[in-house]
Amino acid sequence: MTCLTDRWPNMSGLKFLRARMACKAALDGRLSANDARAVFVEAVGEAGGNAR
Repeated sequence: MTCLTDRWPNMSGLKFLRARMACKAALDGRLSANDARAVFVEAVGEAGGNAR
């Protein structure tokens, strides 16, 4: 979550917004950590990065 809120290169992408919502949901117990991770990895791709 810190990466998404403090260090993300482009905070306007759709996948970024989905990842931020997914991470918040996971922290609140409304989504599994694995599901949030999958959404986060998609956002990394949108930002031009590479995540495994």
